[in-house]
Amino acid sequence: HVNTTNSKAVVKLSLKSSQIPSWARDALRQSPSYIRSSDSLQTSSMTSRTQGANLDECLSKLHSIILRAAMESVPTLPSAEQQERVKEFQKKEQVQRKEFKMKRKNVKRGRSAKWDD
Repeated sequence: HVNTTNSKAVVKLSLKSSQIPSWARDALRQSPSYIRSSDSLQTSSMTSRTQGANLDECLSKLHSIILRAAMESVPTLPSAEQQERVKEFQKKEQVQRKEFKMKRKNVKRGRSAKWDD
């Protein structure tokens, strides 16, 4: 029975905890580490031979899960290139709209023209 120490570490964090922001909870519930029955996140590690190192790894996993969920929940601003493309599309749309309105104006003006018979 050589090297049979039980050094597995398991960390559980309730989503009802005040340490987790309410706006990130929905994204965390989509995580593979989510446990529905206890409404919590759970990670485990057995990679190291010491329980302390495994506990540190569990905490870092939990930290990365929370950060990923938080980053997905917070909307980001579009890049400068994207903003320029949007402005170009808006300008094109304004030109097309103005042309359409002018055509409609001319059609209506043609209907109400007085005949010189």
